[in-house]
Amino acid sequence: MAPTQTKKSPFTKSNDFLFDPAIIPDHLQQVLPPGHFVRPLSRSDNQLRHNTSFLKTLEVLTVVGDIEPVKFEERFQYLQKHNDQYFTIVIEDMNAPTSSPNQDVLELVPPGRGKIVAAGTVLIERKFIRGLGLVGHIEDIA
Repeated sequence: MAPTQTKKSPFTKSNDFLFDPAIIPDHLQQVLPPGHFVRPLSRSDNQLRHNTSFLKTLEVLTVVGDIEPVKFEERFQYLQKHNDQYFTIVIEDMNAPTSSPNQDVLELVPPGRGKIVAAGTVLIERKFIRGLGLVGHIEDIA
């Protein structure tokens, strides 16, 4: 019986990520379909074509509003400075055909610039109870 190959994230630590991708357990990659990868939110996720962006994905959850790129960057920097508290992840489909600005044309997104198909945040709350325990709250699942 041949050993099974481990699917690892192609993403490495970068200042463009909200937090170090190494803290995402490798076994999470194993349960995703081929071509799908879980990774931290990236500052460039606001700059992808509108229909592939993080904010577009959140629109299935609620009203996002018109967020200017500079405001997205300000919020991203705040969350990045508190990267022991906010863990926003996305699942990116590297193989997804996406609509171009001309909605009649489909194009393949280059590797590393796939379509964000899911997102979520874990917010860590610091408690006084249970010996200064930590509690994770799951938020904004889209």
